[in-house]
Amino acid sequence: MMRSVPICFHNMRHTKGFTIIEALAFLFLFSLVSAVFLQTYSIGTHAIIESKIRLGAIELANDKMEAVHGLAYDDIGTESGIPAGTLKEYETVSSSGHGYTVHTTVQYADDPFDGTSPDDAIPNDYKRVRIEVSWGESDDATMVALSTNIVPAGVESEGTGGVLSINILDPSGAGVAGAKVRVVNSDVGVDATLRTDSAGNIFLPDAPAGIQNYHLIVSKDSYYGVETYAPYPTSDYYPVDVHATVVAGMLNPKSIVMGKSSDITIKSVDQFGAVVPDVDFRLSGGRILGTDTEGTDKYSCDETLLSTGSDGRKELLGQSYGEYTLAALPSEGYDFLNISTTSSGASMNKFLVTAGVTEEVDINLLKRSVASLKVFVTEYDGTAIKGAVVNVTNADLGYDVSKETDQYGYAVFPDDASSPLASGQYSVSAQASNHKPDTTSVDIDGSSKMIRLILES
Repeated sequence: MMRSVPICFHNMRHTKGFTIIEALAFLFLFSLVSAVFLQTYSIGTHAIIESKIRLGAIELANDKMEAVHGLAYDDIGTESGIPAGTLKEYETVSSSGHGYTVHTTVQYADDPFDGTSPDDAIPNDYKRVRIEVSWGESDDATMVALSTNIVPAGVESEGTGGVLSINILDPSGAGVAGAKVRVVNSDVGVDATLRTDSAGNIFLPDAPAGIQNYHLIVSKDSYYGVETYAPYPTSDYYPVDVHATVVAGMLNPKSIVMGKSSDITIKSVDQFGAVVPDVDFRLSGGRILGTDTEGTDKYSCDETLLSTGSDGRKELLGQSYGEYTLAALPSEGYDFLNISTTSSGASMNKFLVTAGVTEEVDINLLKRSVASLKVFVTEYDGTAIKGAVVNVTNADLGYDVSKETDQYGYAVFPDDASSPLASGQYSVSAQASNHKPDTTSVDIDGSSKMIRLILES
């Protein structure tokens, strides 16, 4: 006999639901888990796509290399390269729905087995082929490369040109590995882009002869790009790095120095450190490209007109190392005082930038509307004296303040814009070791003043 089981409707009617706080907590946790899942899914999907693209690039590089191995030895070279051949240096290829750039380089190699140039009269022993397949940005993360050496059949033959040896060095004299060098000589039909080896060298046997007509354009990530220039008078100055020359049957070395790029941040401030917006200035310096007919240096940054912004700042990214000259242009209500930098290599209006650093430069201006005094202390010949003690006094006003001059020989009174100098006559004296002191007086009448004291040794 079957027994019925009673259903307890009483308990169901009194079961509690979710509170608002519990619901919100559940939604938050659900959203968090969903966001993590979607992010993980997105990263995973991107990794799968990137892997497929890379596999396609490897397959394409292998196909290109197989095609190279099928060529006659004399045909192995790029159309405008050294050596010349039938291969295209750059190709854009679409494969499996993805676009690739194929960069093929061919260079002669000088095997040390039979000696090296200049002792080896025939340095073009075999050909080194490198095929790079890149996608997106051309860096190591989005590029695959294959290389091989191909030896000629029979006895090696002497070339008709000369050996061009390109050396890319950093400021310390060390070789810059992996620098991209474009070699262009339109007179002989050469236009090839190569990379330096671990010693910063590119070795090009059998380069066609030419006098100062090999244009070299050098670049590398995080470095300031450099190039050679045509000789005077084709260029309107005498270049430091003139186009390379190749003499047939000779070893022709060409060295170029390149350094890491630097950033320069310019700030315009008054003598109290307050921002002064929209200050115009001229800037010249950096890499010396050459000299003009009057012996004046020509720079990579040449008398460039610039201006700080509304925040009193101007950023110059990717600049060359070297010395710069800054000339502040007249600014309403201000006088130029000097510049100050994060390094110790600055003078009144010059500063030194080291390769691969960020140099911060302040344009210091004197606010005319603030009653202040700028004291310049020099030798008799005008040389600024650093560390001279300047004393400014006014007994009636109870003012008695001493300061040391900065590296430019300046001392500015007062330090605080809220405490300008009261009107009156002030006594000003300066003294320094091994110098005779000097004293003068100056009237302050509600605006800025400047005086010079000369200390004789």
